[in-house]
Amino acid sequence: MKKRYIVLGVFVAAIAGGVYYINQNLEPIVKKLVNQYGSQITGTNVSLDGFKLSLMQGSMSLQGLKVGNPQGYQEPNILSIGEASVKLNIGSLRTNIIEVESINITAPEVSYEIKDITRNNVQDLLTNIEKNTASTAKAESKPAQTEAKTDSAKTESSEPAKKVVIDRLNITEGKINLGASLGKQGTSASIPLPAIELKDLGRENGKQGQSITETAVAILNKIFTTAYDTVVKQGGEALKQIAAEGEKAIKSVAEDLKNETKGLLKNLF
Repeated sequence: MKKRYIVLGVFVAAIAGGVYYINQNLEPIVKKLVNQYGSQITGTNVSLDGFKLSLMQGSMSLQGLKVGNPQGYQEPNILSIGEASVKLNIGSLRTNIIEVESINITAPEVSYEIKDITRNNVQDLLTNIEKNTASTAKAESKPAQTEAKTDSAKTESSEPAKKVVIDRLNITEGKINLGASLGKQGTSASIPLPAIELKDLGRENGKQGQSITETAVAILNKIFTTAYDTVVKQGGEALKQIAAEGEKAIKSVAEDLKNETKGLLKNLF
């Protein structure tokens, strides 16, 4: 009996050690993939601080997901997510359609930055996403080709690309940081990002899942279009505040230039 418990203890320890090993080795891989494919989608730098996986509970969490701002804007990131928790149907990992039971994103921050009267970073990023994913999504929809060489001949096998469905996605307690760069100074204000709920993502119009790229694009599009619509509909007062602060900033810049000119003239004469 004692030997049986010892064997059982060793078995449990081996499983625990294996899960720990998988976690430790998965994190840098996941970070690299997020950076590689996320950056391809957005055309900006995408980074992830941390990743944790619990095989026993069928859950994982992502920490510190950041999407960089398009070129020409002041803030480093257009989107920052502190943590996202994901619940998986573990059994579906063995199939061609991965089922995500839930994704919960809490307190994301969107930086909405106005460059001039006709341009803002959210519109620029949405344009990037549309342009960058047109060819990628098409390529992912094709079966993945794998080749195996034998002594007599080369054989080919086709394996369908993995697809994803999401039962429920919830985004809550988000915030939109409005900003504008005027002169040497920046101005800012904040408004709440409305709660976002998506159901049966990847099952629309009878679909049986969609590619990982298409899924990521759908989520990003929903976040950024919601932010854009919210600013248009509810951001009037905040934009007025920015305009007022901007006017002060311009006056301050003008005064600085005036003083600098005086200094230069004094040194010359």
